[in-house]
Amino acid sequence: MSVERIAIAFNACQGVNRKGNNQNNDLFSYANRLYQEDRLSASKLTQISKILVGEDNFNCRDAERAMMHRQRSVAFGYEHDRTQWAQLWGRDELVVGTIGTGTRANAPAFGPISAAILLNNTNNGLPIIHRVCATCLPTHQHIYYKRLTPIPEGLDLLQDLAVWRVQSTGNIWQVDFNMFSTYDDAVAGTNPWMCSGNSYSYSAGFPGDCSPSGARVSYQSTRYRRNVAFFVATTNNPFTAIPSTAVGSYDGVTPGSAFRVAGSSPRVIHITSTAYGPWNQADRMQFVHDDLSGMDNMVIQVRVVDFVGQGRRWATAGLVIRESMDPGARYVGLAVSDSYGALLIGRYTTDSSVSTNHGVVVTGDEDPPIWFRIVKSGDLFRFFTSVDGTEWAQFEEPKVLETMDTTSMVGGLFVGSYSSSYGHMTEAAFDGYTYEAVDFPTAAPTTTTAPTTTTGVVSADIGDVGSYERNRGNATYAANRDVYFVTGGAYTDIGGTADDFHFAYFPVTGNFAIQALIENIVPFTSTEAGIMIRSSLQANASFALGLLHTDYGAYGFVRRADAESVASVGYNSYLGIPTSIWVRLERTSTTNVTYSRSYDGVFWDTYGYETLPFGSNVYAGMAVATRQYRDKATAAFRDWQIEQ
Repeated sequence: MSVERIAIAFNACQGVNRKGNNQNNDLFSYANRLYQEDRLSASKLTQISKILVGEDNFNCRDAERAMMHRQRSVAFGYEHDRTQWAQLWGRDELVVGTIGTGTRANAPAFGPISAAILLNNTNNGLPIIHRVCATCLPTHQHIYYKRLTPIPEGLDLLQDLAVWRVQSTGNIWQVDFNMFSTYDDAVAGTNPWMCSGNSYSYSAGFPGDCSPSGARVSYQSTRYRRNVAFFVATTNNPFTAIPSTAVGSYDGVTPGSAFRVAGSSPRVIHITSTAYGPWNQADRMQFVHDDLSGMDNMVIQVRVVDFVGQGRRWATAGLVIRESMDPGARYVGLAVSDSYGALLIGRYTTDSSVSTNHGVVVTGDEDPPIWFRIVKSGDLFRFFTSVDGTEWAQFEEPKVLETMDTTSMVGGLFVGSYSSSYGHMTEAAFDGYTYEAVDFPTAAPTTTTAPTTTTGVVSADIGDVGSYERNRGNATYAANRDVYFVTGGAYTDIGGTADDFHFAYFPVTGNFAIQALIENIVPFTSTEAGIMIRSSLQANASFALGLLHTDYGAYGFVRRADAESVASVGYNSYLGIPTSIWVRLERTSTTNVTYSRSYDGVFWDTYGYETLPFGSNVYAGMAVATRQYRDKATAAFRDWQIEQ
């Protein structure tokens, strides 16, 4: 089918365009003016709009594409041999799959991490890349880029070919690559392209104003052309596309996608995006998600293995729980960022701006690889990070999303590039992604049997507690309730270079762990209650103490050597002051002590590590002191455990 003749009759006219501005000599604007003057009906204007597309030249292109598809079943694009080639990147109509919002199950858009894997997994060792450009000159519609040297680590070759206009180390013409017009020439190395004056113009971008004849041909770079794609010759594509959703309005020339590495264990998931991210009042991001509807109590976690943000400081990737898929929905999440480390992010009111908090990662670096965990208990959310997925540290303050609607709740992995440019394809690789419902116990599970006597608890006042009866403490055990009650005398304290408090203790040898639920502190003011490992019963002895302080919250104390001043461990004011807390101390290698706390008895926050001058024999037990001048204070220790 060919067009033999086109005739257009056109007279000068005045009109109003879609933006309400005067637009002369434009037929749509003239029709719009007639509509505004009640001389043309809305239905007629709608019908005319299908043909007269208005002042934007791209509207004409889009209308043409729609008409060809609707009337002739013809689609604009490039069909490659998927058994021999893998598409690395595409823009406009040369994107594989559907552009825009909605599920994209068949369109891997590779980013810097996955592209590097694919380019190093080709048939012949050194890759051959095919650039297709539908809007270029005929001589430049097909270019075969052939590597002459291995791709150096750190070179984002895909970005270099598609975006950058600079001379990059490791991508030098005739040293690291040559260009050809056909694949056969590229394989054989025959008929390479030449450049005018034997000079490749790096500032012009790929293909450097070069051509098959050596004549200078300008404005054929990917940056200035629409409908461009890159393919790599390979029969070893390890990636399989998986469903993902572009949340919010799609922005960026190249859409994001998600895919997994075939045969990887644990399953590695890659997500790419040029969407802006989970910011402002409405999110725009690529999202791999699961239905979490009805899960009031749950945990979701993942490891961010790698992340490339392309220098966009607020580019992010991580883990979220959302009230719904609506772009303005409430959510909480943990994310890595290009420039600001690990972040707690959240929208706590529908359609409001996003809040960010830069917490403290106790157990290692903030950059990938890093584990994220979110624990949901009703409307309360707690956040954890980990280096190894075993020991977790609480990250930032808990958040409450009141009346969280779980009927449409979703959770999963996201990536946002903080850019709408096709030149900023952000990518993250994840593994270990899991989620599950959780039943929170009322007390920690018991692994060792507590003493059954009700009168034989060994306890003592440590240090100079005072001579009055109100200064003296005591300890009892209620076997039927599996609870120790420890009372500290009035005006006592654990601190300084010497302590005075009440201590219910057990002699312990070797490596062990102790833990208990501390609750029912009465009165709940100016009191310290915790579990302790102590080198001796002397007032100035070295010790480790995990405690609940009624004035400051749950954290730790340590005296690193006899007669030294006490220091705090893992204190964070944002954690608040709970009325009860599980605490745990673990001794390894005789001298190493790990501090942990838990608000639910299931998920533990490891918040400190200390090395102390302990011998093999130490005392482990429960300690209580109160700064109240006249009144004693009592704390209950439920489910006391010694694990050896």
